[in-house]
Amino acid sequence: MKVTSMSMIHRGLIPFVVCCLLFVANLRCPAADDPFDSALPAAQAWLALIDAGNYDGSYDTAGRGLYEKVPQKKQWVTALKLMRGPWGGVISRTPTQHLYQPNGIIGLNGECILIAFDTATKKDSTTKEVVTLRFEDGKWRGVGYTMGTKSNSVAGLDGASPATETTTQTIPSPARAH
Repeated sequence: MKVTSMSMIHRGLIPFVVCCLLFVANLRCPAADDPFDSALPAAQAWLALIDAGNYDGSYDTAGRGLYEKVPQKKQWVTALKLMRGPWGGVISRTPTQHLYQPNGIIGLNGECILIAFDTATKKDSTTKEVVTLRFEDGKWRGVGYTMGTKSNSVAGLDGASPATETTTQTIPSPARAH
């Protein structure tokens, strides 16, 4: 049986193309995986810095999206002290909702996710926190944070639900006492 050089090229080319496609598909495909699965641990790690009062560290590990809005670390530290001070330490927190926006949110381009938490603090058991993350440099990074009463509306997570909103099932979260 005589094999032509063209058929040898085709036999070698097809596996090569398939391997290339598989490699590219594995780089990061948010449609294939729920972004919440990788964003939640990133949000919890970032919140752990904030809970510990390591506001400088939370700024240093944040994404560029935060630096664009809050260009000086001192501004961030002051804002967190004012926001967190009245509530006391966090006792527990449970993720309740998340909103995945693959094309960004107002004022922030790129792949973003907002995660809302019901949070109990030393001074109030009805607190709500929202962490905004953006996918940068191959991982989720904190770029925004708010804390307030549950009755306060959280833009994008209350009221009319966008089609991409997802309500999170109860997820065990270790209690933190400070």
